[in-house]
Amino acid sequence: MKSQFTIKTFLSIILFLFMLFAAIGTSTMDGSLRHRKDELEDRIHRLWIEIECIEMKISEMEQKLANLRQEYDGLQKESEIKPEEKEE
Repeated sequence: MKSQFTIKTFLSIILFLFMLFAAIGTSTMDGSLRHRKDELEDRIHRLWIEIECIEMKISEMEQKLANLRQEYDGLQKESEIKPEEKEE
């Protein structure tokens, strides 16, 4: 979970720096470069949404894994109890 936060923080910093440089360079750009900048910003926005979706899927998988671990631990405890009952 901590590594996800680190990745998200890193990507946020990169996105912020890109937007900062884009804003600084906007005053000197001609029309075609501004159009290209807008396309890149849209692409970054779509990628950001995809990253958030992937993070949600990762958290869902982590929850499923935690549930499976609990189920496995429960089954393991049951299997430890059953051999003891047979010995008695």
